[in-house]
Amino acid sequence: ADQLLLEERLASGAVAGALSTAACYPLDTLKSQMAVAGGLRGSVAAAATQLFREQGGLRAFYKGIGPTLLCDVIGSALGFTLYETFQTMYREASGGRRPNPLEKGALGGLGACVSLTLTMPLEVVMTRMRVQGLGHRPVLYKNALDCLRLSVQREGLKSLWLGTGAAYVKIFPQLAITYFVFELASEQLGVGGLGRYERSKPVRNKAVDEGKPPGPVAA
Repeated sequence: ADQLLLEERLASGAVAGALSTAACYPLDTLKSQMAVAGGLRGSVAAAATQLFREQGGLRAFYKGIGPTLLCDVIGSALGFTLYETFQTMYREASGGRRPNPLEKGALGGLGACVSLTLTMPLEVVMTRMRVQGLGHRPVLYKNALDCLRLSVQREGLKSLWLGTGAAYVKIFPQLAITYFVFELASEQLGVGGLGRYERSKPVRNKAVDEGKPPGPVAA
């Protein structure tokens, strides 16, 4: 199959990020507000009802979605693109050898860490916007840009990368395992199986032409 162009990889990742964020953001909002001291309490259904009634209806579930959406669109676009780019670089450095699923997992984890580094300022802004006003916390920021400006002004530029180390510890194994399992399953059940079938077709076709049963596909 033909390789996707760079802009096609970016666009595919961006669309995937936008759709997943739009679908899952209300759950992220609930999780954040249930996790802080003085936040929502009770079951998920009770917390959702309280959020809807007390914080402005349906729009309360999407509070702060702007920076989150931007972060996830950029992160997904970069993540998919870097994953494919690192595989290409690996093949070139290894004389054309394709990485195995375990190596692809490591490359996926590495790409996720690079993407996280670039989008971490948006993650920090998103988190601060989401929890302000909860549990008697003061409302400090008018919008995402105001949060970005005040954070740098009061705490310095490094404040935009607070928590990056802990995020690396989480994101690398998480994405490495995800890519590893995906590639392993694809190799065994999808792409790999189709590849074995394609390699066996000349033998199978010859057997059929001679009136013999084609026999099983060789592993």
